[in-house]
Amino acid sequence: MLYDPSKEYKVESVLPDTPSALIRLALADLEKIEQSPHHKVNMKVWHDAAGRVSSSLDPTLSAAYGDGRCQTCFAGAVLAMSLNTDPGEFLNVCAVRKRYGGKVADSMLALDAFRMGDVWSGLHYLDKYDPRAPRYWSVSTYETVYGGAVLFKADMTLLVDKLESLGL
Repeated sequence: MLYDPSKEYKVESVLPDTPSALIRLALADLEKIEQSPHHKVNMKVWHDAAGRVSSSLDPTLSAAYGDGRCQTCFAGAVLAMSLNTDPGEFLNVCAVRKRYGGKVADSMLALDAFRMGDVWSGLHYLDKYDPRAPRYWSVSTYETVYGGAVLFKADMTLLVDKLESLGL
């Protein structure tokens, strides 16, 4: 099911104001996604209902992604778990902005930037830019093989520690 703009969605903002707390929330939600029978991590999409969009864009992905579970990335984990988005919905940045508003969309864009190591962009999305923060951060690619998921979470935790040391 695609986002229905005729419906009125209300959500109390459960998203933290600090970048470090937002990343910690996303890490906790990512852990929930990894355990969920209804979701699967796919860093290429925010919240893809049953993996239909991922598998239709690249037919070679059908076996891996079109398995009926909702595909979510780092930001999508927050949409799915903290904001309780239905696994049957497809949400991209435009749909998130329309459904939840600009603050939530900017928080998701920030998480997307952080997961790729672009710290300054993430901070800008949150209006928390601080020149003391590292411009970039080395973040391992999230992969379910070769320990990539573990390395990704460890790298993100180190980034959180750095941001917290700066009061961010």
